[in-house]
This record gives sequence, structure tokens and C-alpha cells, in this order.
Amino acid sequence: MGYYTQFTIEVDYPHGYDGEVLEDVFSPTYGELRIGRELYEMKWYDHEREMIEFSKKHPNLEFILTGEGEERDDVWKKYFKNGILVNTDKVNLIMAPDGAIDLLAFRINSIVRGNHEAEIKQEIKKFLARTKW
Repeated sequence: MGYYTQFTIEVDYPHGYDGEVLEDVFSPTYGELRIGRELYEMKWYDHEREMIEFSKKHPNLEFILTGEGEERDDVWKKYFKNGILVNTDKVNLIMAPDGAIDLLAFRINSIVRGNHEAEIKQEIKKFLARTKW
């Protein structure tokens, strides 16, 4: 049996990106998965591990994986960048603080569409030092 989830994979390209535009994400479980298309009723139990590994191969890109499970309120988004996973409901700063700071700065910078990632990282580090995380 198992639990089915409908997945969607998107790529957030940084401002001014001039590298390869990806059409597929390679999953050892499922082979090539099309970016931007819904993947229906999959049992992709290793999605976190596989997306972390895939994101390491494209460290400048952010991957957004959306899932909608069989249960009524089982809807989520996960962000992957350079081997770091961030869930929208929690940020794991304890396991990989520097990587999480990099990803948070990348997310904020992509929202403001500027070139302020270094300054944003410094502000996050100052905040974390004050809050004793």
C-alpha cells in the first residue's frame, strides 16, 4: 500500500543568472522528473535525500518542492539549495547553521530582487547572535 503524494518541482533562478536552464530533476527512484509539471500519485519516500543530493550538483539554484498528500491538510513546500533543506514551517539552524543562513539570505535576496546577499547574511548572523540560537 503506502501513502501517495502529488509533487511539483520548481526552480528559482537568481537575479542575473546566465547558466544552464534545467528542464528535469534526476531522481534515482523515478528517473527524470519534469520541472514545473505536477507529478501525480507518487510514493517518493526519499524525496528529501534525493533533492538534497541533486541541489548539491546545482549550488546556485534553489529548488522548490511542493507536496499535496492524501490527507486533507497535508500540503507543504520545501526549499533546497546547495544540499540544505528548509521547510516552510521550520528552519533547522542547529544542524547546518551556515548553510541555513546562506539559504535564508538567498530567499530574502530573491524576494527583494537585489544584489544584497552578503549584507543580508551579516544581518541574519547579528540577529542569531542576539537571540542566542
